[in-house]
Amino acid sequence: MSYKKVTLSEKDKEYLNKFGFHNYVTRRRLLTYEIGTIDRDNKSFLLGAGGDGSYGTDMPLYFYFIINDVPLLLETFRKGTGNYSTGISLTWKITDIKVPRRLKASDNAKITNEEIIEKIKDALTAYCMPIDGSCSVDASFEYISPLFFYDGEVVR
Repeated sequence: MSYKKVTLSEKDKEYLNKFGFHNYVTRRRLLTYEIGTIDRDNKSFLLGAGGDGSYGTDMPLYFYFIINDVPLLLETFRKGTGNYSTGISLTWKITDIKVPRRLKASDNAKITNEEIIEKIKDALTAYCMPIDGSCSVDASFEYISPLFFYDGEVVR
């Protein structure tokens, strides 16, 4: 897994601010990003975008996931057991994956749907870890929605 949970640098924050992200629940602009899950080699980011996402609730936990400079929107639910001293076991449901069609266009056409799903799974697994990586995380995926491709952007 190449994703790491990190404190974001000023350079990372500048890059992310260009997208104009907002909290998907409150619609307020996200201007400060403290922590994110990053694969620096592939320039992929996972950022929280509001919500709850606990199993049994109606409010999903939203994430922006950036691949090849294209932000996707994830709608997720999770449940877990354990703690940072004993390790964490987490189960995820990804109920919606909104993907701008331009991700599959031109230079980005080399990425398959399966690769997108694997990147999402890796990023969500790393999201559960403490920044110092001091515990084990066992993440499983109960359900993963098919990718929903559309024209337009996830940030409006």
